[in-house]
Amino acid sequence: MWNCGGCWNYSDCEKKDNKDLVYCAKKGFTCRYCNEKDCKVRDDNARILCITADNARFMGKVRYMRLSEIAEYVVDNNPDCCVKNEVIRGCRTESYEESLIEPLLNFYMYEKMDLCGCGIPENTYEAIRRYLHIRKSCFEENLSWEDVTERYRTNLHIDYDDSMNYGILQFLAYILDSYGFTEHGSSVGGCWLTKEGEKLLTVLDAWHNLEEEIR
Repeated sequence: MWNCGGCWNYSDCEKKDNKDLVYCAKKGFTCRYCNEKDCKVRDDNARILCITADNARFMGKVRYMRLSEIAEYVVDNNPDCCVKNEVIRGCRTESYEESLIEPLLNFYMYEKMDLCGCGIPENTYEAIRRYLHIRKSCFEENLSWEDVTERYRTNLHIDYDDSMNYGILQFLAYILDSYGFTEHGSSVGGCWLTKEGEKLLTVLDAWHNLEEEIR
């Protein structure tokens, strides 16, 4: 829900009613007319986005999860997935954590999103990883829209002002949002990572770091 330029003080807001009660990640419960200037929940035009209480928890600093914890979560929720025979519950050794990178990557890319493995899939993994980092940084670092579009240009080689480049970026945003890795308000361009998106990013970062070590 977008601000109308009204107050953020729910108790004093004359425009409030129960159905308009939403959650502001900075100020706590407020009405849909929140215009807190320091709110870190912003869309691509730096307007303020208040989200429902159920989703607000995703906007805060998400606790880092080990790959072993993610693997246990994946198997608990997808008992027949490709990771099921890889899990050793409670094990947190470094070698075990590393052994989970490939099966977790396979789960997210090929079972969850049903992608094809032909061509050079590693390039796709990296594009997704960089995009998710940009969306994460947008809120954690309170980036301006100019900063975001510059990161699209430098990290993804996408010119936001070029219609075809924008179309490709938007398709990536649509796909990841449709699988629940991101959520958005009025525009997918202002999306944020969900808990599932944070897990996927953790897996992709582990894959990326391993690839860097091998090189």
